[in-house]
Amino acid sequence: AILTTWLFVVVYTLVYFKASGSKPNFVILLADDLGYGDICFNQAKNVYGGCTKPEVWSDCPRTDYLNALRKESITLTEFYVQPLCSPTRSALLTGRYPIHTGMQTHVLQPTQPGGLPLKYKTIAEELKKQGYDTYLVGKWHLGYSKWEHTPLFRGFNHFYGMYVGAADHYTRYPSLGNQTVRIPHIDFLLNGRDLHRGAG
Repeated sequence: AILTTWLFVVVYTLVYFKASGSKPNFVILLADDLGYGDICFNQAKNVYGGCTKPEVWSDCPRTDYLNALRKESITLTEFYVQPLCSPTRSALLTGRYPIHTGMQTHVLQPTQPGGLPLKYKTIAEELKKQGYDTYLVGKWHLGYSKWEHTPLFRGFNHFYGMYVGAADHYTRYPSLGNQTVRIPHIDFLLNGRDLHRGAG
């Protein structure tokens, strides 16, 4: 599968790097479970029966904001991924194939110990050394059984999102098959504080 890192849909992660001084600021957008031809401007390339002219894009989902963002951005179309989110995130953040980080075969479950191995530095850790203020918005899904596996300990100055891959925003707990797993700190957090419990 080809993933373009500027996509921002449904289940997402937004990574923002703000530089001090004259260094450029930049944003990386990652969308899970989104096919290459699911965006109108990719359908213009006639990917799986897509349109060839923008004026006849009425049969595909409207992606006006993404189209505008793309015109002002660098588009990366050669970031090949696995069809699972944890391996993809580990590759994007470390620059290593998931097979090298041990994250190649599965997504992390809410009760699973471990996470992205600490010996692998993330892009956020490296950019922080260069004076960038680093933000992560969306889902982390790279482990949270120990604090050192969470975003604020992996190079991000700010985090707004959830540690797990998905959660029921009504009950605020994830489900595994037909059972609900009740674990604290899995809903939306702001810099490690639970926003729903009045702590954020």
